[in-house]
Amino acid sequence: MPSRLIFLVLTTALALTACSNRPKIEAVQLFYQDGVPHSDRVGRFQQTFDEETSFLPLAIYHALADEHHGRRFTLQKFAQAGFNAVHPWEGQAATPFIKRAKEAGLQVIAHWPKDQDLSALSKSTNLLAWYLDEEPSFRYPPHETDKRLAAYDKRRSEIRRLDQYRPIIVIDGPPTSKNLERWKRWNAVGDVGSHFNYPVTVKRYRKYGPIERVAETTTMARRLVDSCKPIWIVIQAFGGEARGWRMPEPKSLRSMAYAAIIHGATGLIYFAYDSFVTRDDGVLGIAPAPARDYGVTRDYNTDGKEPLAVTDAELVRSRDLYAKASDLNAELAELRRAILSATSRIAYSVNHEGEMPRDDAVRTLLKPYGDVHLLLAINVDVSKASVKVRFERSISSITTLFADGLPKTITKNGFSDDLASEEVKLYRVSFVK
Repeated sequence: MPSRLIFLVLTTALALTACSNRPKIEAVQLFYQDGVPHSDRVGRFQQTFDEETSFLPLAIYHALADEHHGRRFTLQKFAQAGFNAVHPWEGQAATPFIKRAKEAGLQVIAHWPKDQDLSALSKSTNLLAWYLDEEPSFRYPPHETDKRLAAYDKRRSEIRRLDQYRPIIVIDGPPTSKNLERWKRWNAVGDVGSHFNYPVTVKRYRKYGPIERVAETTTMARRLVDSCKPIWIVIQAFGGEARGWRMPEPKSLRSMAYAAIIHGATGLIYFAYDSFVTRDDGVLGIAPAPARDYGVTRDYNTDGKEPLAVTDAELVRSRDLYAKASDLNAELAELRRAILSATSRIAYSVNHEGEMPRDDAVRTLLKPYGDVHLLLAINVDVSKASVKVRFERSISSITTLFADGLPKTITKNGFSDDLASEEVKLYRVSFVK
């Protein structure tokens, strides 16, 4: 995720066994029935969807503006690709960056703000959140936890003197059997629950698939705050095989995003925009026009290693994944009302058919969608799943969105369908009046 030591730390963490307290997750998701915790564009909390103000963050990490090492970077390309928020690389001056973000119509997640920037940032209508600590349950030894939490509280108080409402957050890594208790402490302190989970690895470390890992840790984060705070999940949009990660396939990016949303995410942050910053950490991010070699020799992360240079084939994967992120942003923007509206109270069941060895492979979330309903579904298993969905009310029609394909069979009160491994389907359901 973020830069510097993270990749060394996570390479070790990935070799650990899965978190020993894996949550039990039912096929039918019933959280957020009283409203969805989210915010407007400047971080003011709200629970009821409002067409004018409700904000679904679709952010990209390590954005760059202006000139760096002889290259000109602009933020407008992110807005054109459907991103509505950016995390700036920390090596830039904060005040000029947020002015560029305003010109591009983007909100900013300000990371480690300096004292001289607090006043200007707090007055900006383009500030979304303050980001005060980075993967603290990974980067620092356990004995430093209390000291770092105290420093976080001190900085939070300083910011609150200038800004009374914008969320102040921490972005941590995923929980493991080694850091679980510290992870719980850190993931409870922010006004938004936020962590990253990068499951597409070179080696397989767990018996279950990468998409289920995203579902699992999103659920843990949401339950930790009793479904009362927004949850922003950082998803993997990078690769670096020497560091232990593969670039996700475009289909996997969509699956990770919907796995997070179906399990409670109310915002997404893509890690990361490809530049000399990510290459210094030995990974290839996503970009509309990535370079094979950015020609920057400065060792920002002080690891003594040369920046990553990539092949033409890898550049194609970076461009393709950026294009998929843009398509995905368009989908999610279209679904903003559904995602941020209260979960439907219409009762329904999801039962598995055939020889599927588990009853929780397909996870679902039912939302109002204009004058109909939208059933979001994902198969988190690595095998195909056949399911039968039955509603307590009679239905008049079922269609799907985004060319996901019609259900296999439709009855008067439900449908049956097959979902391939880690496949997403969105069902548009009309009930009889």
